[in-house]
Amino acid sequence: ARLLKFTDVVHFVLHGTAEFDVTDTHAKGLYRVAVHEAGHAVVAMVDSDGADVPDYAAIGTSHDFGGITTHSYSHRMEDDFDQSVVLHQVRNMLGGRAAEEIVFGIMGMGTRGNSGDLENVTNLMLEMYLHCGMLSDFEDAGTSTDHLIVASDDPAPHHVQRAEDAARAFVAKQYRVVLQQLRDNRALLDAVTHELNTKQLLDCDDFGRLWQAHRPHIENHAG
Repeated sequence: ARLLKFTDVVHFVLHGTAEFDVTDTHAKGLYRVAVHEAGHAVVAMVDSDGADVPDYAAIGTSHDFGGITTHSYSHRMEDDFDQSVVLHQVRNMLGGRAAEEIVFGIMGMGTRGNSGDLENVTNLMLEMYLHCGMLSDFEDAGTSTDHLIVASDDPAPHHVQRAEDAARAFVAKQYRVVLQQLRDNRALLDAVTHELNTKQLLDCDDFGRLWQAHRPHIENHAG
């Protein structure tokens, strides 16, 4: 009895239109998922200075996954796939695990729940170093020549080893950056976690409100 909203379209794309039984997840498990998805959302906003405000995040709404966050479709459509976009994507992918480490400690982090994000970041970085000549370190322009000899479609073992070594070092450094971003903005992380854990579904208006509410703290901290 209402008009279709953009959030409805996103929900159907992510979940399909068929009816299904949602997996019954206990409260502690849902809270962990809320922390994880909040990590993705907060890193998206902080790392882009508010340009990448997630369009949608949900927990406990599917039988296929515990939670999901989609970043701004308009932000994604406007950006070319350049080095800065790769950096932002990598940090986004690491945000969930980093949030779990901050909230639950290193022994309390989830395992299988983080595998998808780590597979995605691994595949992306291997592609970047095997085929795209990515820098080893964005803070050192001298590393722009490190990976100019790229592999063919069937890379030799030494090419794969070179790419894995570069990817491992790059991702480790970015994970430390993400940990710091979340520590510096713990109030925003906690606020997003609380609302997501309470409502189970947040849209871009919710995230925009949370960002505006906590942005003064972020700017003061940066100053």
